[in-house]
Amino acid sequence: MKLPAAFRGDLRDALTRVGFPIFITDTAGRHVWMNEAAIDLVGNRIGQPFGGAILPEYRQRAQEMIRRRLRGDMEPAEFDAVVKARDGRLVRVEVSAVPLRVEGHVIGIFGIAHDEETVEPAKRPRVELTPRQMEVLRGLARGLSTAQLVDELGISPETVRNHVRGIFRVLGVHSRLEAVLRAQQLDLV
Repeated sequence: MKLPAAFRGDLRDALTRVGFPIFITDTAGRHVWMNEAAIDLVGNRIGQPFGGAILPEYRQRAQEMIRRRLRGDMEPAEFDAVVKARDGRLVRVEVSAVPLRVEGHVIGIFGIAHDEETVEPAKRPRVELTPRQMEVLRGLARGLSTAQLVDELGISPETVRNHVRGIFRVLGVHSRLEAVLRAQQLDLV
């Protein structure tokens, strides 16, 4: 259905002011436009990758839905997510996104969200790492090896390994990658 010429000029203004968060991403998955409601909810994210405001446990699914639309899947992507609002609240949203096409080519994604409710933050387990374990964990998050941690922290390789084992125990993980991912979930790094 082609939009009558008389309405084309008002459409952008109307979308800017509508009360639901609306966004457009480019083919790289970066926000290129957000309406006032979207900016009010998560802040101005123009130029940033889609999903930055979505909590990590929801982000992968949301980004995959967007990637499929960018590859040409014409079905609306509908998914629920929890976003961190710019005021710090956690807000559950329902998102519907469709590909934007010009002459049959996908040029981006148009999405609209309905913010449903404020979510109480999950009680995060209390994590008690020593200051030195936190230094080692931050080094792991930066991708440092045992040898690099030895050089940076001025401690022995065995001491680094002991700290890493202690981090694994406290975080309940079995690898350096798991430790970094868990630390990110807990906002430690």
